[in-house]
Amino acid sequence: MVRMGQVATVTSKSMVTIPSKVRRKYDLRQGSKVEFVEIERACSSFQ
Repeated sequence: MVRMGQVATVTSKSMVTIPSKVRRKYDLRQGSKVEFVEIERACSSFQ
């Protein structure tokens, strides 16, 4: 697994903005489903 070094901040309403570099890489658009998977004490997301 390659680390991309992108950071997202959780807002007070528990929302996260996915960095544009990540959105472009995975072609994430409005309505895309994202699953957060915990791997070895880290959190990764995949489309």
